[in-house]
Amino acid sequence: FNGSTVYCLKEKEDHSFEYIVQGSFPIPPATPLNVTVAAAYNDVLFVVNGTTLYACKFEIEDLPAHPGLKQLQFKPVGGPDAASLNLPKLRSNSGFSSNSTKCTGLFADKDGVYCLLSENSVTGNKWYMVGAVVQCAYKDNGTLEQKGEPKGLNPDAPTAESIKFKPAYFSNPVCFIGSDEDNLYIADDGVDFEDINENWHITANKNRIAALNRKTHDLTFKDAGATWYGEGQPYSSPNTPVLLWK
Repeated sequence: FNGSTVYCLKEKEDHSFEYIVQGSFPIPPATPLNVTVAAAYNDVLFVVNGTTLYACKFEIEDLPAHPGLKQLQFKPVGGPDAASLNLPKLRSNSGFSSNSTKCTGLFADKDGVYCLLSENSVTGNKWYMVGAVVQCAYKDNGTLEQKGEPKGLNPDAPTAESIKFKPAYFSNPVCFIGSDEDNLYIADDGVDFEDINENWHITANKNRIAALNRKTHDLTFKDAGATWYGEGQPYSSPNTPVLLWK
């Protein structure tokens, strides 16, 4: 992506790549497009711009004026623009209105598109790390809809309080790392923290792999045994010399 311009390479049978003449992603002209994640399945391209999910059908067609070349053509359904859907904010309490939810990954298959969401703050007096997977469907009438509630979201997310690490829920999901017939695999790169002497401090790093069952949508977590990104520095009590006298 470069703005609304989409560049495309198609893999050929010999595993080389064919250049497809770029196309323009159909969104309203006044909408700035800064795509952070994208996925495609069954001739539908899904992209996220800020906190908005877009979807549009596309075709790769011959370019009449240039034999041998192909071009990318978008085919919106039901209107001139791609379908759009606002993704949910994970901390909905008004006290967190200045903190944004980010989409860190997309995975598309026959059941729709899975949107990986993360929101965190480890500054100030309210610390938290929360995440979720939201499944959306692209309908035959050219619209997007959310399917069910976010999966893996800490149940304390609607409150106005700090949220400590809970092993049954996402902490900081950063990307999809793989899939098989049964599961989607997600890197969860979080930390645990404690209120020590009236200040929040990191106490442990939590590098995990989450497995989302593609049929039941059950989530399981296990330690990754690896570091996904930078590690937080766990707090240690200061070794302050003590002067004693009689």
